[in-house]
This record gives sequence, structure tokens and C-alpha cells, in this order.
Amino acid sequence: VFETLKIIEHKIIFFDDHLERLIKGCQTLGIKFEVSHQKIKEDSYRLLKANDIKNGALKILYSKNKDDVYLLLTTRQNPYTEEDYKKGFKLTISDIRRNQHSILPYIKSSNYIENLIENKKAKEKGFNEVIFLNTDNFMAEGSVSNIFWIKDGELFTPSVECGLLPGIVREKVILCSNNIGLKVNEGKFSKEELINSDEVFITNSIMDIMPVSSILDNEYSINKNNITKSIIESYNRMLGE
Repeated sequence: VFETLKIIEHKIIFFDDHLERLIKGCQTLGIKFEVSHQKIKEDSYRLLKANDIKNGALKILYSKNKDDVYLLLTTRQNPYTEEDYKKGFKLTISDIRRNQHSILPYIKSSNYIENLIENKKAKEKGFNEVIFLNTDNFMAEGSVSNIFWIKDGELFTPSVECGLLPGIVREKVILCSNNIGLKVNEGKFSKEELINSDEVFITNSIMDIMPVSSILDNEYSINKNNITKSIIESYNRMLGE
């Protein structure tokens, strides 16, 4: 089981939320979690200091090998650039269906090969990210992201039961949207509802909130994403706090 956390100005963002999800994933898989929160946090900050990471990412991996368990901490740079946010991401839709009845979509585990293969295929075709539908043909999630869209002044996102990882930033975006008085709709939505939306964005813990400029051949004007911009402003205030 693993978590990827964002580093901003030497600070680990949403550490407790990530560790809580990591532990929950271990419990689901029957892996005994034997390291204290405080030790992981202390070791993480020691690693950031040793690698001189001011802004970037921290990965916490906890794994079981027979009767032994291992905790692995690694750091890397943030791959998303200012240009990415200005241009927005281009999305495609996978032919592979997410199984919402399996326990695996709900755990952030290293059993991630399907996501990686589909992400690689999408990038080879000139897209930045690929979106999965579930076995009932409802929207689920991206290979490395959760998806949101705006239609007629309301926010929409697939419910967790559709077969998606409940992202930390996903949860924060819903909270920020409520804080600014935006109606949030979580439910079962079709591909057509997504494509026929007014604004689209995706989220994960490293990219935060990424505007979407196109889905397949359907384009969106990210310069007019006024509601998305309001959500980003609310989210940035939360990060500042």
C-alpha cells in the first residue's frame, strides 16, 4: 500500500489524511501496521532535509513479505509544470472497465499495472490522462486522478461506489466547493454527461487541481473556467492555512 504526498516549501501536505488512508488500506489487505505516525513523520522530514526537497513529492510505501513488513520512503520532483496548468490537460477514455465490485479500486496499492498501461497508451496518442468507466458504463476515475465537471453552475463527480479511489484532494475539493456555496452532486453519471459539461478538471495529491482543455475531440475553454477558478482559489486558501 502506498501514498504520494505533496511537498510545498519544505512542508508535507495533508500528512494525517494520507496516513489514515494508508492504514485503512493495510487493514483491508490484512497487513498489520506496526509503525507510529510520529516516527513516519519524523523520518519523512529527515529524508526531505537530506535530499534538500523544498517542493516535490514524498512516497510512503508499506509492504508485507511473508511475516515481515517494510516501510520505504522516497522523494522525487513534482512533474507538473506551470505550462501544464495554462494549457490544460487533454483526456481520452479507456476501453477497459473499472470493476466497482472489487476491493482493489478503493485501495492505493502497488497493484497498479492496468492504470500504468492505459496511461502510457494515452500519452503515446498525445493525451495527458485517461478516464475509466465502470462495468455499468458510469464514470469512475482517471488512471492517476479523480474527475470533476461543472454543468449549469453545479459541480459533479462520480460517487466512490462507482469504483474509484477516494482521493485526498477530491475530498478537499468537495469541502472547498461547499464552503463557497457551490452545489456538489456525487452520483452515477454517463460519459455523455461528462462530455457535455461546461468546465472539467481533474485532481490528485501532486497536481492539486488541473484544468481540462479537451476530452477526445470535445474542447473546453479553460480561460472561461470561472467556477473552476473559484474552487482553486478556495483550495489555495486551505493550503495557505
